[in-house]
Amino acid sequence: MTENITVNKDFNFEGIFPTCRKEYERVKGRDRRFWAKFSSMCSDFRNNINVIGYNFHVSDLCSYLGVYLHHIEHNTDNDKKRRCLYFFYKLKDLVNTYKGQCYTTKECYEKMRQEYITQYGASKNYPAKISNICEDYAAHNNIDDNIYKVMKYLDDLYIKFEYLKRCNHKTNKHSCDSNNKCIDIYDKLLEINKKSQNEGLKSELDKFKSDYDKYVKANTPSEDQGNLLYLSTGSNAGTAVSTFAIIIILFVLYKVEKTLNILYYTVFGKFLKSPVKKVKRSLKKNKNDHFNLIYSFEKAQNDSNYNNYRIAYSSVD
Repeated sequence: MTENITVNKDFNFEGIFPTCRKEYERVKGRDRRFWAKFSSMCSDFRNNINVIGYNFHVSDLCSYLGVYLHHIEHNTDNDKKRRCLYFFYKLKDLVNTYKGQCYTTKECYEKMRQEYITQYGASKNYPAKISNICEDYAAHNNIDDNIYKVMKYLDDLYIKFEYLKRCNHKTNKHSCDSNNKCIDIYDKLLEINKKSQNEGLKSELDKFKSDYDKYVKANTPSEDQGNLLYLSTGSNAGTAVSTFAIIIILFVLYKVEKTLNILYYTVFGKFLKSPVKKVKRSLKKNKNDHFNLIYSFEKAQNDSNYNNYRIAYSSVD
């Protein structure tokens, strides 16, 4: 069932993933001694958003974000805004995960930087303070629940895709599963943007599709996995459904044949095994003809109609 999510058409998702996530992962572990300097202010942040328990988890994640903000502050290129948007996403993720009490990006960021005032009216002496480098973007780039979900999907999409690229397809049985997850997430995002018409999200999905297609062409899967990936348009919905039906039947027959292998030396097993093989051969021939037809038809289509494009995947016995 498709989620009922729409996002602000003016929010710019472009260029955040996977670049900023990779940068964040690289930066946060660079200097543990510097990272530890944020622990005092982050402990106060945990109290400011009324998180009970999770003492080390919240403080550690907050400290990582403190290091990332320091990196943004001292970076001289022109990517400050998209880095700040990624920071806002990670801040929202922390607050959501540990059920903190702040409700807008601006409010959460302010509570993260809020200094503890002693009973004598003096500010607490912190070894390091959370930077205000992203303050100018906070009010006009609120990460609401729907934007957060889309960013989470984009984050997960690239995590799964990077795992897929690291897999040895000849030996790793989980590569098919990773591929399925990529396609599932991509399809969800495609449906969301059909409703939202967000140009930045459209651009990101186009970019992912291009990277994914290049990867598939350069990495033929192993024979036992038999992955077949192709692009299908919305007008081919019936073709895709019938193809899927054939694949399901083949999968069932494969399971039946495996069971019959166990019973092979019984009279009943020998009796059933031959007709099952005949049905499989017939279905395989029909399926191959079907895919050839899809390929020929797809080659003739115009690639420019974004709203109708989907990535389709099928697993062949």
